Amino acid sequence: MINIIDSYEKLPIGLYLQLCDAEENQTEDLDKAVTRIAILTGLTEREVLNLDLNTFSDLNQKAKFVERDAPITRIKDQYEVSGYTLVTCKDIRKMTTGQYIDYQAYSKEADKYIVDILSCFLVPKGMKYNDGYDIEDVKNKIREELTVTDVNALSGFFLHSLIASIEASLSCSERLAKKMKEGPE
Repeated sequence: MINIIDSYEKLPIGLYLQLCDAEENQTEDLDKAVTRIAILTGLTEREVLNLDLNTFSDLNQKAKFVERDAPITRIKDQYEVSGYTLVTCKDIRKMTTGQYIDYQAYSKEADKYIVDILSCFLVPKGMKYNDGYDIEDVKNKIREELTVTDVNALSGFFLHSLIASIEASLSCSERLAKKMKEGPE
């Protein structure tokens, strides 16, 4: 029996990103299915091509969940990945300057840097952002272990935070422009 990831609740974000890349680079449905099954099982594409047709068909049915949207769940206060309890920073005002700057830089290309954005909001318990821990190790654990459903919940939160940040920046800019127009006192 070949094990296959068969739901978004079990799919790590890193494998999901691989699936997205594969979908962009292939046009034929059977090629997509072979690659999808390879990613979700850990088999090579050659091994998938050597499966008997019934096994391939069964695995392909189990992999069809990726054609549906991921379910939306609630954001958690913390997430467990091997070696870390990652606490969710839910208040931008409590971020460090470096954390906020990194978040702003990564958010310009959110699809490309989703794991990096996650690492800005998920900090090991008892630590400050990028201080006292290996942030690259945390990014790898997020990529390998945080599921698509968790990332989906967090992404909604990030979008809301980004909108709030833009609104605050706009309000501040308007006040500064008004002051400049009025001139020095």
